[in-house]
Amino acid sequence: MKQYKFYATALLCFALSADILTRALSDEEFDEFVSEIEDFINVSSSNVWATNNDDYFSSEDASSVDYGTFDFIIAGGGTGGGILANRLSEQESFTVLLVEAGKARAAIVDVLGLNGYLVASEWNWAYNTTKQTTGCLGSVDQRCALTSGKGLGGSSSINEGFNARGNHKDFDQWADLGDIGWSFEDCLPYFKKSENTKFSVSASDKPYHGFDGMQSLSIAEDTPILTDALLSAFEELGNAYVDYNGETQYGVGRPQYYLDKNTRATTAHSYIFPALNRTNLNVTVESLVTKVILSNKTATGIEFWKNGTKYTATAGKEVIVSAGAINSPQLLMLSGIGPEDELNKHGIEIIADLPVGENYQDHPLFPGVYYRYI
Repeated sequence: MKQYKFYATALLCFALSADILTRALSDEEFDEFVSEIEDFINVSSSNVWATNNDDYFSSEDASSVDYGTFDFIIAGGGTGGGILANRLSEQESFTVLLVEAGKARAAIVDVLGLNGYLVASEWNWAYNTTKQTTGCLGSVDQRCALTSGKGLGGSSSINEGFNARGNHKDFDQWADLGDIGWSFEDCLPYFKKSENTKFSVSASDKPYHGFDGMQSLSIAEDTPILTDALLSAFEELGNAYVDYNGETQYGVGRPQYYLDKNTRATTAHSYIFPALNRTNLNVTVESLVTKVILSNKTATGIEFWKNGTKYTATAGKEVIVSAGAINSPQLLMLSGIGPEDELNKHGIEIIADLPVGENYQDHPLFPGVYYRYI
């Protein structure tokens, strides 16, 4: 048996034991699902990422087709864009267009335990850093992979699904620097608003969680024996068992996942798909936005490509650029907003000479300890 098949079966067993898949499966359903996972792993292991976006285009000189006028146009259907599309389209008087370069959905995305393979698939833009001097020193050419989700839900469709808000004091320090409104106390109501907490919460931690939000938050109840052993060992060493998104963050606890029963609770699953029946929301996928149309430095619409056709959409109120930390500045630069020297290199008309795309920073990562049992 091929190694990837063995690993797929082991991974599925782990997923089952971790309560990521809880529905009782018949032998036939189980075999079919394992086969689907094996096929996906096989494809992702031999995946060759595109180095350009030529598949979207037919000709740079192609004339535009009018896609219509909308109150709000959102470029990017990822983690932020999906939530915005839902919230704005709640107002029946608003018309909303959500444009996403990646695909709409795939059953394999629903399996949280397959994120390691999803990042090796077409659901990842698969960028790399330039050569680094203080990081990526153990990587080829001192360049690190920059994972960025491509598809509805964005990176919430390919990440590990953990919910970890960060330390309370970090938010308070932002507020102390003058960013009023970013203290932990100010942010907490919005954390709670998004949550639909499914696990048992103590009385002291309850004020820190939401129970009516659109994104399900769960803890795997049927966990591997080794997990229980590790938790016991940490507690014996004097570490308290805590809800790390609760009152205190010092201690040890079980991971909190964005899971809706046995399904990964991406922002697409939680915010976009439930809103697709709204007549005032238009969602187009496999559609690459290449330009924000500007008139007197005011955004009036976008240009995007889909299936080799160039479209123009007009915004009655606002264009919202929500294409991620990498693609958002790229889109602005393609639209003439960015550093003059960089835009001149590519023959782009300069609308505003601004340091767009500069000073990108990422935080250090400690990947933790991963284990597997069979």
